[in-house]
Amino acid sequence: MTTEISIEAFSSTEVELKSLVEDAEYALKNFNIEDEMSLDLFKSRKKDLQKARLDITETGKKLRAEALQVQKGIIAQEKQLLEFITPTEDKMKAVLERIKQVEIEKERVKELPERISLLDDIGDDIEPNKEHLLSLDHDQFVAYLNERKATHYEAVVKKQEAEKREADQKREAEEAKQREVDEAVANEKKEAEVKLQAEKDAKEKAERELVEAKERQEREAKEAKEKAERELQAEEARLKKETEDTKYQEWLNQPRGDGDFKQERVGNVVQMWKLVDTFTFDEA
Repeated sequence: MTTEISIEAFSSTEVELKSLVEDAEYALKNFNIEDEMSLDLFKSRKKDLQKARLDITETGKKLRAEALQVQKGIIAQEKQLLEFITPTEDKMKAVLERIKQVEIEKERVKELPERISLLDDIGDDIEPNKEHLLSLDHDQFVAYLNERKATHYEAVVKKQEAEKREADQKREAEEAKQREVDEAVANEKKEAEVKLQAEKDAKEKAERELVEAKERQEREAKEAKEKAERELQAEEARLKKETEDTKYQEWLNQPRGDGDFKQERVGNVVQMWKLVDTFTFDEA
């Protein structure tokens, strides 16, 4: 089955289209809305372009439909012809693929010790699975190696963090215990200091009370002595005054001449005066 489709099926040529475009560009450039002929020419050229566009679109649609039928026929013929050679080619490809796989496996067997060594260097204590390692290509093994490293690193980090937490908890417990011991020692020291201070205060208080009692006794004795001396002095003064009053009374009661004191008693008050001298003076 042979079907030919030519681009010449389009009715319009590039030359014709170019001419239409040039006429339209001329009408567009010289368009004047005030000029009726210019407006008619503009509309006419616009219709020419529209008709050419519709013709091209319709022709293209028709040709695409014809081409689709041709494509379907080609695909069917292609499939029919391939059915003759594909089975045998696939068998040959399988043989070559197996040969290639054997070569790859040989190469991987050579690389196996190195792969095992790289995995052992990780230190995650996982026994190597040789069959699994032989099934991996280079990129797959690199990905597997990196995954093992990442997993081991994560496990190491977690272990270190756990050990650090355990060490921190142990240290905190020891510090808490030490704080309790320090607090107990401090409390005992404080209690001893308080007791010692209390004993010191009690001793000082007793000494002050003893001193105060002694001072009070001395002060009371001094006050009693001073009181007794004041009373004695008062009694001596009273007796002296009484003696003087008696003597004075006796003196007062003695007869006196004109030159003696003149006395006059008013109640319990005795007034005494004596003529000192007399003066004579002329009245002005």
